[in-house]
Amino acid sequence: MRKEVIFTGNDTVKELYSKFRLSQGSLFHYTSMTAIASMKNSSSLWITQSDSFLDKSEIQFGLDVVRHASDCTLKLQERKVMEEFLLGISEILKRSYIFSLTSNSSNQHLLENYGNIIVQFREGLPREILGTAWHSVPHGDSYSLHYFNDLYELVEGYVVYDEIEQFEIAKIAVKAIMELGNPTTHIVDIYHIRKLLITCITLFKGCQHRKEEEYRVTIVRKYDKTDNDFNETRDNNGKKINYIKAIIPHFEEYCIEDIKTGKKTGSGL
Repeated sequence: MRKEVIFTGNDTVKELYSKFRLSQGSLFHYTSMTAIASMKNSSSLWITQSDSFLDKSEIQFGLDVVRHASDCTLKLQERKVMEEFLLGISEILKRSYIFSLTSNSSNQHLLENYGNIIVQFREGLPREILGTAWHSVPHGDSYSLHYFNDLYELVEGYVVYDEIEQFEIAKIAVKAIMELGNPTTHIVDIYHIRKLLITCITLFKGCQHRKEEEYRVTIVRKYDKTDNDFNETRDNNGKKINYIKAIIPHFEEYCIEDIKTGKKTGSGL
């Protein structure tokens, strides 16, 4: 069973963590035969930059939910402080990458829209990405390795589609920021609230996407100065897609449990 141990003395931070569940058991990714062949041949995952999705509101949607909660619960001067905080988070999330999964091994909507090859990943996949993945970059006559643990932080969780639930979680996030946004706050709690706000923003999605039943892994770049060093691009029906490759040692052995062809019903429901 996957667990996360949290060290904090702040009750609002504890409450906010309780709103997000870690996946238990296998996770599934719907894709094409061509994509899975590339994945296996390169021993890597291709993780898409958040602004490359067809839905341009991938990150903006979550930011808008938190802003709405701020407008409804804070006084004017507090809202100004909150907006500065959100602008900083918005800049950070421009360097974010998303890998979409689900706990549903027979989701007809995903079969119809994303591919009928279903990759069954082991439950420890997010840990493998952050703990063991690297970028391999040509350097002279050889290669240099850049480890994900040094470059990125990772947040994960089930996407929240319900508007009322999103608003209630966002209000807790706003409350936590107001409680901790002062010079006396312990650095550990500053880390927690930053991570939790990123989690909220990246896991809020419009209710029209509910059929995707998404479990989302978001990779966020820690530093500004090298934010494009590892980007690659590919063409998808004339659209430029930015992504990063996460090379994982023993990829098939440690990450993949099974690969199967899903059966479409033709209804897409």
